[in-house]
Amino acid sequence: MMRKSILWKDAFQTITHSLGRYIAIILLIGLGTFAFVGLKMAGPDMRATGADFFTKHNLADVTVTSNYGINSTDRATIKNSPAVKQATFGYLQDAKVKSNQDVLRVFSQSNTLSSYELIKGHFPENNKEIALSYLLKKKYHIGEKISFTKPGILKNKTYKIVGFVKSSEFLDKTQFGQTNIGNGRLSGFAVTTHNAFASPVYQVSRVTFKNTANLSPFSVTYRNRVYHDQNKPKKALNKNRQDKYDKYVQLYKQQY
Repeated sequence: MMRKSILWKDAFQTITHSLGRYIAIILLIGLGTFAFVGLKMAGPDMRATGADFFTKHNLADVTVTSNYGINSTDRATIKNSPAVKQATFGYLQDAKVKSNQDVLRVFSQSNTLSSYELIKGHFPENNKEIALSYLLKKKYHIGEKISFTKPGILKNKTYKIVGFVKSSEFLDKTQFGQTNIGNGRLSGFAVTTHNAFASPVYQVSRVTFKNTANLSPFSVTYRNRVYHDQNKPKKALNKNRQDKYDKYVQLYKQQY
């Protein structure tokens, strides 16, 4: 009993003689505990927030793009695939901004699958208006005119910025993908109306599958089902690609 009393007395004296150090150790332990709990909770909370955002904007399960365009045969192939629940088609064009080195991927607006969230301003209402990624709102301003050097299938070179939007298809704030113009990297994306494009074929299709409803987009089950369901339309589209390539070759030979 005497030894325990001496031990407690010695411990108490040690604490009182270095009270600041003792408090610092307790605070560090508490901080570490809170940090650990926060990290454990951050993952599920972020996934839940992401899932809600994807559901709100009806994010597509897969996105199909084609260098040769998505023609009527491709559209029928996608729509008639047994696993496909819904498919939409749109346009896209990579374009370099005339006044700087920015390269933007300009999409036709989608209101059903992978829709956009308006952050500021309003959505484009005609083929001379455009909305940019909300990440570019410090660099560009509503009411400002933006011009592209080579508009490609875009009908106009110059557009009026009318809003800033957030896309459910771009999660990374620093990586928007690669391009074959400018410096090879996309600086962001933009959205305009369907009639702002002049192309006989679509460039992008957004697809949802029947058996992915109510599944978490972060779950293994969801990824496995998407991987399985995309195989059949993918193989069929690859066959169409060869036919399109052969037609382009024949057309080239006839012209030259």
